[in-house]
This record gives sequence, C-alpha cells and structure tokens, in this order.
Amino acid sequence: MNDTRPADLGRAPGPIRELADLLASRGTPLREEALSGAPRGDRTLHATTPIGIVRVWTNSGYWGVDVALPGVGGFVDADVWAACAEGRKLARFDQPPPKRAVAWVRSLLEAPSLPPYDADCLTRIAGERVAGQGPATGRTLAWLVVAHIVFVVVALWGAAAFDLAILRIMGSLGVVSLVVLLVRPALQRRRS
Repeated sequence: MNDTRPADLGRAPGPIRELADLLASRGTPLREEALSGAPRGDRTLHATTPIGIVRVWTNSGYWGVDVALPGVGGFVDADVWAACAEGRKLARFDQPPPKRAVAWVRSLLEAPSLPPYDADCLTRIAGERVAGQGPATGRTLAWLVVAHIVFVVVALWGAAAFDLAILRIMGSLGVVSLVVLLVRPALQRRRS
C-alpha cells in the first residue's frame, strides 16, 4: 500500500484505491477532510488537481467520487456530467457506481485539457440532485402523512375489533414510521 494514501482506504472498492494511487503518483494525494458530527466510518478525502478538487467520500459503507470543476458551484459526478453533455434531465438521484465514477475522473485527469463544459448546467443539475435526496416535504409529505394515519387507524381498529396481535404490531409500527416521517425533515434542516 502506498504510504501517502490514507490507511482506511483499504476498505474502499478497488477502483477508488487505484484512483488514490494514481493521485498520489501525480503528486496530489488524497487528504482527509474533517467531518464534525458524521457517523463513525463516514469521511471525505480530497485532492487538489489540475482539473479541480477530486473528492472521495464514504457514507454508510457506500463510496463515491466527484469533482469540483472550475466555475462550477459544487461537486459533480459522472451522471451529472453525462446529463449535461447529452442535454437531458438526470433520470435517477442515485450516485454512479464507483467503477464508472472513477473511470470518468480518470478520463478527465488523463486528458491533455479539460473538455468544454457548461458550468451553469452542471451547477443546476448537481443542485437538483442534492434537493432530490432530502426527506419528503410539501405535498408529498402531506400525502404520506395522510396515508400513514389511515393505515394506523385501520390497523388499530382491526386490532381492537378482531383481537389480532399482528394488527396491533402493524399499528405500532405505523405510529413509529409516522413519527419518523414527521421528524426527519426537521432533522435534515438542522443538520444542513
């Protein structure tokens, strides 16, 4: 293992370890970024390169790679880049798999110069992705709350009417999920 690579990158998928080695061999090793309040094991590493800041992150065991390109407001990944290049909306809000993300970053690093890109488009689509990852809000949250309340009432009424333990359990789980649904947006705002 390369001494300039952070030690726990050994748990990262192979393509990410290879990217870390490539960055170190080019004199721009990944460095740890302090994350206050992050769950144990979650971290962010970054390297300042000629194409911008390459970021490697891990969240709950999932690893990802993205880049802060010059003139772009925030980090973008391979899917955001492809959506802008193809003039389409980002179909999914999932992150690209590490293998594809690393291949894209490698192609940028190995190109003689950055290919032309629309910084406004990249900023907009990356912002839409971040907005789409939050908890349900507005009308969606209202419908989910109504559906949960109906479910809880029916389950608890059925438990009382038919004296079935499974309906009491379902009603209790429905109450817990309703509380989580209502508290999650507030926690997300507080965290951000």
